[in-house]
Amino acid sequence: MIQKLYYFFVLCAFCLSTSVNCQNSFGLGFGFSVYKGDLSQPGVFGDLGQSGMAFNAVYRYQIKKSMRIRAGLYFGLVKGNDSASSELVQRQRNLSFNNNLSELSLAFEYNFSNDYIGGSPFSFYTIAGLGVFKSNPMAYYNGLEYELRPLQTENQINPYSLYNPVFLLGGGLEIELNDAISVNIELLGRITNFDYIDDVSGVYPVYSEMVENHGILSANLSDRRDEFFGLAEGPVDIPGLGNKRGNPNSKDYYLTAMINFMVRLNNEYYSGKNRKRILCPSAR
Repeated sequence: MIQKLYYFFVLCAFCLSTSVNCQNSFGLGFGFSVYKGDLSQPGVFGDLGQSGMAFNAVYRYQIKKSMRIRAGLYFGLVKGNDSASSELVQRQRNLSFNNNLSELSLAFEYNFSNDYIGGSPFSFYTIAGLGVFKSNPMAYYNGLEYELRPLQTENQINPYSLYNPVFLLGGGLEIELNDAISVNIELLGRITNFDYIDDVSGVYPVYSEMVENHGILSANLSDRRDEFFGLAEGPVDIPGLGNKRGNPNSKDYYLTAMINFMVRLNNEYYSGKNRKRILCPSAR
């Protein structure tokens, strides 16, 4: 179902891109992605050291002077590593991951500055929308990188979903360089109902059951505390550690900070800063 929704967003993006509107615009951007979840670092800014590069493409369709609909394509790296934590308990857990996320989205933009800041090259807007993202976490083990999802490291009956819905919420600042080109600085949060961006959610499975159900590699990657304590591979039984691997009641999410360079495709219809004098009747 979610994969079909992914293709639906592709179709919608194509329809927007082939529509005729005097205020269509297209842009490319780059920035950083930060993930929040079970492998997050302590503190408000602790995860900034674990940020990854991000890239996106945006196509915008002007509905009214202050409202646009946008189709977005995003690629970004998110990652986490317990060994970098200042908390001993987290370092003892000793899990890590990296995940190259991809996302398709449809969202609305509302430029509230149009009503308050006339004639300025600066304008502020909010963004809200829905999307589908693909998540496939990876981890290094003995010098090799493995996909974690098919290993079912928490002894799941079936692998968790590869495609998942996401809700986008954020805002941005648009700086108009001229009638054709603008620079957009955006901060977007991606809220999910998914807890396996980092492949961590619940409790440690029983080692022998993991070996029987999924193999020795899955069992070893499900519990890596033995590496921290210098123990041989196998069941970890250290008093006081417990069996808590993650928090299933707290879902994962990710944030992006992006700089987009936008080009208006029909700028001959546009005159003046901050879209105060849009000449095209369809965008009034």
